[in-house]
Amino acid sequence: NISPISHMANASIDLAIPNFGIQEYAVSWADPVKEVFSAMPIFEGGYIDIADKPGLGIEVNEAAAAKSPYLRRLRPAIRRADGTAWPY
Repeated sequence: NISPISHMANASIDLAIPNFGIQEYAVSWADPVKEVFSAMPIFEGGYIDIADKPGLGIEVNEAAAAKSPYLRRLRPAIRRADGTAWPY
């Protein structure tokens, strides 16, 4: 998962590279994510537009972020001890 902050950072780097080719992106974000971030990357016609504000152009709404505290989750093991794939 890539947050709007990561998208804006990636897009800023991408736009500085003259021969940059392709950038993966999230098509949409859940409503709580939209509440937390003041600006979202704009994707239109296969192109990304970045904010014209200083820095990455995103401000974080701390009050909205506090409604969804970080929950640490451990990823399941994807390999057995012998190195074979584990179907989780």
